Amino acid sequence: MTAGLAQAPVVLTVLNRRTDGGASQLVLFKKNSAAGIDDAVLAWKVLRCPAGRDARVVVPFTQQVGVFDPRGTHAGLESAFAGDHFNVADAAPGSPPGPLLARGAGGAAIGPNMVGVHNGTADGLLDVVLYKDGRPLCRQGALAPGVTMVFEVLPYLHIAACAGIAEGGPVDAETIGAAMRISLLGLKSADLIITGTAGNTEFKLVNQRFS
Repeated sequence: MTAGLAQAPVVLTVLNRRTDGGASQLVLFKKNSAAGIDDAVLAWKVLRCPAGRDARVVVPFTQQVGVFDPRGTHAGLESAFAGDHFNVADAAPGSPPGPLLARGAGGAAIGPNMVGVHNGTADGLLDVVLYKDGRPLCRQGALAPGVTMVFEVLPYLHIAACAGIAEGGPVDAETIGAAMRISLLGLKSADLIITGTAGNTEFKLVNQRFS
């Protein structure tokens, strides 16, 4: 998808209607089905939403991709749309990895809902991160030279009650399993109502408005 076709952000209003004081902390994340088995699910946003209070979440349509070299130096960000394929070039000795260069149809084939990154450096493992709203959304580490990885960019987001999870940190398997998947396809705004009792958080998406 090209930048000219970028869509408006999705606005979610979270309404905590629990009466037991639970579910005051929520985590939003994306599962990258194209990731390897060892890639962690990252907490994109963590919200504080006490019972009786509301929270507002803006989900941009756009995202960016960036890389870290083995020393943790960041090489900068590039806007990334579905179907884009990037190459990380070699840089001068002692410098961060070269810029992310968009590749056209001549690059390795990827799906139309994927963003691909190729490690075109001669040596050195790279950590590749997909960002949304300036926060890490997905990460794949230890990308070897000559190898291409892909991020899935389907319009879904997951939300769950959580405890002890920090933005940018890993989401545990129990939280992932209890999450609700929200489809953002064509969505402009909606209200997300939280109900339930201790140990049983329930989510319901209502008042959906589409573009």
